[in-house]
Amino acid sequence: MDITHGNVYGGPNIGLYASVCDSYLLVPSGFTPLKAQNLADALHVPWHAVSVCGTRLSGAMSVHVKSTILLPKTALVSEYEALSGVADVHVIDAQYTALGNLICANSRGAIVSPLLSNADCKMIQDALDVEVIRMKVAGMEQCGSLTKTNDTGTVVHPLADEHEIQRISEILHTRVEPSTINNGVPYVSSGILANNKAVVVGGQTTGPEIMMLTRAFIG
Repeated sequence: MDITHGNVYGGPNIGLYASVCDSYLLVPSGFTPLKAQNLADALHVPWHAVSVCGTRLSGAMSVHVKSTILLPKTALVSEYEALSGVADVHVIDAQYTALGNLICANSRGAIVSPLLSNADCKMIQDALDVEVIRMKVAGMEQCGSLTKTNDTGTVVHPLADEHEIQRISEILHTRVEPSTINNGVPYVSSGILANNKAVVVGGQTTGPEIMMLTRAFIG
């Protein structure tokens, strides 16, 4: 598995604007095709250009695991129809709609924000067919922003305590390493695109951060 650098819209916050799983890369509508192809080549998947909730923030607004997409209730009908041609789409009718900031999931489990209700968790569990646990990370509720995972490894906010790290490892069934991204940013999902084939990180990610990511995702 390779770890490479990349930028989106001239900046390193690639995890906010794009999403990836083992089947495809999703970039916003209007994204430059050449740049989309470069990212897709690095991640070894085809790409599709579809906005989410009328925004460019695919990574913040949606969740992609295997061939399943979780969309918030604010997604547009046209987006739902377009994405239904890409994967199995489930709309999560939750009060909070930035699902990518609230959910961290792989093919084995999901950790979700305490802001989500029992009914929300049941919808997520049914859609992904994995165990779902609500928990805070580093004392904060936006666990999707604070963690990034694939089926091998997970990186987490550097202030996550040992109990949280152990719990994340048990639910996602991966190695877990505390790290930052993009030269000290603790909200790790903002700067990482990861599937089970490759990892792309924001262009400001440093050598020591790459070492921590390597420990998590490659071992």
